[in-house]
Order: sequence, then C-alpha cells, then structure tokens
Amino acid sequence: MPESPRPGRPRDPAGTPRGNQAAGSAAAKAPPGAAAASAPPDPSDLAALAAAVKAHALALGFDLVGIADAAPFADAEARTLAWLARGGAAGMAWLTAERVRRACRPAELLPGARSFIAVAVGYRPAGEARRGPTPPAPLPMREGGEDTPSPRPSPRGRGGEDRRSQPPAPPFPEREGGPGGLGHIARYARGRDYHDVLKPRLWALVRFLEARLGRPVAARVFVDDGPCPDRAVAQRAGLGFFGKNTNLLTRTHGSYMLLGAALTDVPLPPDPPTVADCGACTLCLDACPTGALPAPYVMDSGRCISYLTIEHRGPLPAALRPLIGDHLFGCDVCQEVCPWNRLAPPSREPAFAPEVGAGAALDPAALLAWDDAAYRERLRGSPLKRAKRQGLRRNAALLLSHRRDAAAAVALASARDDPDPVVAEQAAWSLARLPAPDEGGE
Repeated sequence: MPESPRPGRPRDPAGTPRGNQAAGSAAAKAPPGAAAASAPPDPSDLAALAAAVKAHALALGFDLVGIADAAPFADAEARTLAWLARGGAAGMAWLTAERVRRACRPAELLPGARSFIAVAVGYRPAGEARRGPTPPAPLPMREGGEDTPSPRPSPRGRGGEDRRSQPPAPPFPEREGGPGGLGHIARYARGRDYHDVLKPRLWALVRFLEARLGRPVAARVFVDDGPCPDRAVAQRAGLGFFGKNTNLLTRTHGSYMLLGAALTDVPLPPDPPTVADCGACTLCLDACPTGALPAPYVMDSGRCISYLTIEHRGPLPAALRPLIGDHLFGCDVCQEVCPWNRLAPPSREPAFAPEVGAGAALDPAALLAWDDAAYRERLRGSPLKRAKRQGLRRNAALLLSHRRDAAAAVALASARDDPDPVVAEQAAWSLARLPAPDEGGE
C-alpha cells in the first residue's frame, strides 16, 4: 500500500481522505433501512442488480464503477498505522490511529455493511496535450487479491533507496497553464469542488438501489471527506492499482481520477481486485521536486508540495521553499511524468472545466492583495478554499520570490507589514531574495 498524501491532494497511505469536515463529517449516513427479507437473496438476482447499478452509475456521469465486499482492510490498517507511527502524517493532526482503525473496518462505519460501490470520475482538463512515455504492458494480476503490490527494488538500482538524501529534481520553471510568473493550480482543483459533484450522484445511486429492491437501503457515501480508505476500496473493486507515486492508477484514465464510494447493506457480488505494479519505472520518484517519494509506494508527507501548499499551517519550512517552484495549490509533477497518464482522456464533466472555477493558474501578486471578501467571492465553490486565505497568501508570497518584475516587489513590500505574521514573514523572506533594480529587475 502506498504511503501518502496523494499528490494533488493530501491524504494517508490507505487513501483515508483528509479530515476537512472535522467533528461531523460530511460523509452523510442514510437513515437505517428496514431489515432485509429473511430469505437469502438469489445470487442471479444480485448479479443482475449489480449490472444494473453499474449501468446507472455510468449514466449518472461516473467514468468507472466497481463493487467490493465490505470485509476489513486489515493490511491497509496495519500499514497506515505503521506509517503514522513513523510520523508520516506530518502536521495532519486529524489523522489519528483511531480514525484509521475505524476507516479500515467497514462494519464500524455502517452496521450490517455488505458491499461498497466504488466510482471514479476523470478530471484531466480538456484541450491539454497528451505527452510522456508510453505505459508499460499491463502486468498479470497476482493471486491473493492483496490491497497493493509489494514494494520491490528497481532494476535501475535506485528504486528501493531512500531518496531524501539525494538532490531533488529542479522545479519546473514553466508549465502548461502556469507560465509567466503565475501560480500553478493542481488539475483536480481548477473547476468546481468535486465533493459537490460526486456526492449527490452517489446518493442518486443509492436511491436507484432502493427503487430496484423496493426497500430502504442503509448506506453511507464518501467523497474524500470521511473515514473511508477510498483508494483501497477502489483497488479491491477492480478500478485500478497502486502506483509507486502512491496514486491509484487506472488502465483507462491513469491517475487523473476522483474517487467516491457508497457503503451499503446490500450483498452485491464483488468484482475481482486489480493487483499489478509499475514494473521497473521510477519516473515519478526521479521527478519529485522535493524528494517526497523516498522509495516506491512511500510518501514523505512533510516534503510533499501538495501537503505543504494545502494542509500545512504556519510558515513553510525554509529548506523546502526554493523547491516549491510555481506551485500555488497542490502539485501534479509525479502524475505529469507517469506513463499511464499519457492515455488519460479529457474529462467529460463540465463542472471540472477551468472556466467555471479558479482556472489553471492565478497571479500571486493579485492574490496576495485579496481581502477576506475577495477571497470568499473569487473562490466560492472552489477546492482552493481548503488551504485557507492565510495559506494561499503565504504561498503567493513565496512564488513572488521567483519573479523579476516591479509588481512582485511592490506586492511583497506591502505584505511585509501584513497583520498576519505568517504572510508577513514569507513576504519579507521573498523580498530579500529579489534582485536589486540594477541586477535585472524591471
């Protein structure tokens, strides 16, 4: 199982999503349904029901759907707890051992739980050129239905080494959607908030199940916002396999997928799990700007740009600031180099289009000047609000340290006296690193 947060979005090794709903998770629970009929259900009827559920899921706009049983995720729980014990969660205090245990035991999430309906929606922006190496031929599945492939050394001799001691790759100076001194936004966050898109559709899927059964269905739905190991669920349901960058890789959409799941009391027949691996490829490990992937399937959260720009509160670590590059919110570097993403088709979901959200990039000088009203208005319904106004302005101040224009100097000089000490400190740090006017400034 990977050790994470997942690139683009911070999270833990099992895929247990971030705890952004705090007390009172937004992963809603349906009212307990009536007891199932006393007679055992006909397997052929359940198989037909599963097929109908999958067809309806696709009609609702999901790109992938599969079914997994609701047995405990024992391997995921053990690995995640070990990762936590090593400090893997960095500053994500919400990610506790108790939360992990509960997430990996479906019966504790929903008494009488029998199956998961796992779904995924692609989010690769339309119009983005496909590039990168061709993915390797799919490896045959191994027997046993494990939750994740076991890490193994790369034939290149570096796959199993701890790369935190090695010089990281330099940040990308310019990229599609974020050139010219703009702040790059991770692809998943360029449109509207995916929670608002996926969750109603999952409840619609539950209502469809109720209509077909003629009874209430006890259910909970999860979209990256409650105690559910969503990547482990998706892998068990046959949607994809774990990559060395800790992402779930699908054969049709690569890793540019947003995951959701409905846990129900209906014993739907499960699909076979996907168990494969990345072979000898280590492109993601080699490309990570901060060395946050020290070994295959291992994520050092404290060095991950997604964690630093989204979840981390307070000043950014001084040693990592020069390596964050142009990343304003999240990071896709390990996905951009992944061969599987060369095959990813553009998203069919209008809500994920950059035109309806924050877009591919923002001007950090303008963002740094946003007051609270501007922040709320400009980012209404956007995933970027997860970083909070302080975090985004701090990130913007850092990105301006790479600019060589008068607007950057003016913005930083003003923010140096900001009442927010985190923003003021970052602005002062960045201002001190700008060249003097006779050294190339405009």
